Amino acid sequence: MRYAIVILFQLVLSNIGFAQNQLRFEITSTKEDGVGEYAELLVSKSNSFESTDIIAYATANEFGIAKLSLENGLYYVKVIAIGYDDLVQSIRVNESATYPLLLIPTDEMLGQTVVTIQSRPQSSTKSVEKILVLTQKELASRSVFNLRDALTQQMNVQISNDNSTGSSVSLMGVSGQNVKILIDGVPVIGRLDGNIDLSQININDIERIEVIEGPVSTAYGSNALAGVINVITKKKTSTSGEIMVDGYHETNGQDNISLVGGKQIKKYNVRLGGSRNFFGGWNPTEGGRYDLWKPKEQYNGRFQISRNGEKTQLLIKSEFFSELLLNKGRPLPSYFETAFDEEFYTKRFDQKIQLDKQMDSNRRFSGYIAYNHYSRVRNKFFKDLVTLQSQQVKTDGGDDTTAFNAMMARGTYHYFSPNRPFNFELGYDIISQTGIGSRIENEQQTISDFALFMTSEIVLKKKVTLKPGVRIAYNTSYSAPIAPTLSARYKHKDYIYRLSYGRGFRAPDLKELYLSFVDVNHNVIGNKDLQAERSHNFQASATGFHKVKGLLIRPSASVFYNDIDDKITLAGIQGIEYTYVNLDKFRSTGGNVRLGIAGNKTKVNVGYSTTFVTSFSNTEDGRKSSFQYSEVNGNISRTVGRFILNYFAKYNGPRTVFNIDLENGNVTESRINSYILSDFQVGTNLSAKRIQLNVGVKNVFDVRNVNNELQTGSVHTSAPADLAVGTGRSYFIKTIFRLSK
Repeated sequence: MRYAIVILFQLVLSNIGFAQNQLRFEITSTKEDGVGEYAELLVSKSNSFESTDIIAYATANEFGIAKLSLENGLYYVKVIAIGYDDLVQSIRVNESATYPLLLIPTDEMLGQTVVTIQSRPQSSTKSVEKILVLTQKELASRSVFNLRDALTQQMNVQISNDNSTGSSVSLMGVSGQNVKILIDGVPVIGRLDGNIDLSQININDIERIEVIEGPVSTAYGSNALAGVINVITKKKTSTSGEIMVDGYHETNGQDNISLVGGKQIKKYNVRLGGSRNFFGGWNPTEGGRYDLWKPKEQYNGRFQISRNGEKTQLLIKSEFFSELLLNKGRPLPSYFETAFDEEFYTKRFDQKIQLDKQMDSNRRFSGYIAYNHYSRVRNKFFKDLVTLQSQQVKTDGGDDTTAFNAMMARGTYHYFSPNRPFNFELGYDIISQTGIGSRIENEQQTISDFALFMTSEIVLKKKVTLKPGVRIAYNTSYSAPIAPTLSARYKHKDYIYRLSYGRGFRAPDLKELYLSFVDVNHNVIGNKDLQAERSHNFQASATGFHKVKGLLIRPSASVFYNDIDDKITLAGIQGIEYTYVNLDKFRSTGGNVRLGIAGNKTKVNVGYSTTFVTSFSNTEDGRKSSFQYSEVNGNISRTVGRFILNYFAKYNGPRTVFNIDLENGNVTESRINSYILSDFQVGTNLSAKRIQLNVGVKNVFDVRNVNNELQTGSVHTSAPADLAVGTGRSYFIKTIFRLSK
């Protein structure tokens, strides 16, 4: 109504002595079956659209139709609609006519482009699979800088932290060993205890993160039994170039700085970036040299160049990562003048060459070859705290190096015709991974996997899409099962329904097959006769899109069921002797409901999920352990003038865990209490959006350790009585300088 008086005055003048043309505007969108209902339409004589320049105003009806009367002349029309980019279009009026106006959905409309497990880039609303997309805009509103922090607030995603091995993730109650992490479609290697440390994956120069829950073994093979997390980096740069400097300081001891630059030179896109992340360590009690959260320093660099022809795109990318983590030991009794310290050095080198070829309007080939290297060196020192002299310990595993090298190649042939009901994708997937280290049998072992896969999309009556697929693989160390999948999507009015079944598998890794870790305290031997884990997964979901008086409302609900056979478990033989065996059955089931509401200046998202996990032992007495947990998450974003306020919170419900000692049959129980993680941020843009400033509070409720009522041990270490969750309440400031547009 801010233009009401001006518009009324202009309309009165325009109807005195001038002939009027009756105009009809038909507002549509690129969203499937979407129209621009309840959109606002402004008409001006200039494209500035200041309030004094507005001469006409209308609101579209539920069918996207708006009508106006205008005299002859040149006008500018601006369309504003929740969930869409603003549209500005010029029109010349000399008679009564109809004008089509096409709107492009924004991220709030969930029209993000997705590429993971897709035969072609397409909107997430049209994807047969249910895909969670975290955009760069959303991640910036939370001031996160690594994959661990990006996923912490997400539903059905559980993040665990370890003082030495870093962070791990599980999806739908299924452990991180079964979650495949990709960067631009290339698997990340280097797992410790089966997990990828998410804090080592920087996201300072990415477009989005795509998360698929459920097995996608058909497309991505082993380790994709629980799902896939794909980090999509930025590829394109403007011809004028861009340079961005990002600085971050947090009162818990975190200091980061990154520099990213890029420029388009004719047909070439060049991007170069690097970052340093430093964490000084943190302990809930002041004083002393021991830190509960270990100090670490990370360096990351990336170079990328691509050539974009009319039908051929060639990309070359190289990434480097280095981390030093310090574990300063507690002073030893009885004089407390000495201590054992550990240094962990981690390095990653990732190289990739990718080719995309558009053969014709219907056929396309996309493929890459990649080489990845991962190494982790552990050095142990005996330190004199008086003289500060150190002596390296080379016995009892004091100096240990683990390294993995992987050669990978993947290619897909796509056939897609929008006018035909059947489209398909054929692909090959090759990976050869070598493990090197003193704890690997014969100090070196290699596993190679060769696979062919096919998926297709079958459209029935324009509303139903079926997507069957199958993967056939040969592995040099295990018998790989055939992995079929079948997904379906049905759109009815304002709702999209999805149903899927997938057969997943996880191959034994090099450690489980060939580990030989024998010392005074350990005797763990790999098992070359292990079978791959096999699973059945069922999922169903419904997502709605409604517009009510200028509000975009998105309700959704989903359920899932996982059934895993031959689950690989570390089992006791006698004494301290352990080996890996196919022993357990594992089941997880659950569901969630979510609601998103977006207005002109306010957005709200809330959700609830619950998960039930049961593990069955294949022993004669059929021992069983089970637990259940629930989560509630939500966020609210509000624009106030030049400021954007964001609040995020996630409630993690209590967990009761039953543990089976496979050596003596004892069942123990531990209970982890509930806790809430929440962040608050205020952001604004300065100097014509060249400077972005974010300030806020992380871990608002000062959560540090969560009570774990029972201390329960494993073959490696004893679990602490308290579960380390966070470093307490801290305050941060983040500044981004954009030195060029």
